Amino acid sequence: MATLRKIGTKYYVRMRLPGGKEKTIATGISNLREAERRLKLVEDREILFKSRLISEAELEDLRLQEATRQFINERYHGCRKLTAVAPSY
Repeated sequence: MATLRKIGTKYYVRMRLPGGKEKTIATGISNLREAERRLKLVEDREILFKSRLISEAELEDLRLQEATRQFINERYHGCRKLTAVAPSY
């Protein structure tokens, strides 16, 4: 199960993955009550991960800027691959 850990003034969610690996997810907040609420959300996702319904990358919530950057990179590289091939007649 996931646990809360306080580093400095911020809380982090720590969870153990299969194979002895440990993953630390930043909550970005210093309020204990809000950190506990986010812990419950991560625990729900942890159950889905351990039953192999989601991947490790889907454990963390992405911030809007980070998600936008990933979307633009995937679209750019996807379009680039499609347009890089010239049609053969």
